[in-house]
Amino acid sequence: MSYMSKISSAFYQARADDAAEEIEQTKLAGAKGRFEQSRIAWQGLADTARRLEEEAAVSTRLTPEVARENWTAC
Repeated sequence: MSYMSKISSAFYQARADDAAEEIEQTKLAGAKGRFEQSRIAWQGLADTARRLEEEAAVSTRLTPEVARENWTAC
């Protein structure tokens, strides 16, 4: 299991929200650009972590028979 999948998507989403809040409070255009880049990066991590969480939840719900059928169908 990768390090990123161990951290919940809520953590990354909170960092993205923090960056969005900083964007709103920042007056300088250059600083806004840096915060926007940060927000995009954190949001990407949150989306990826959320996808990994969903995949893990699906894989734990699969029975061995269903998992075997899905594997051979690929």
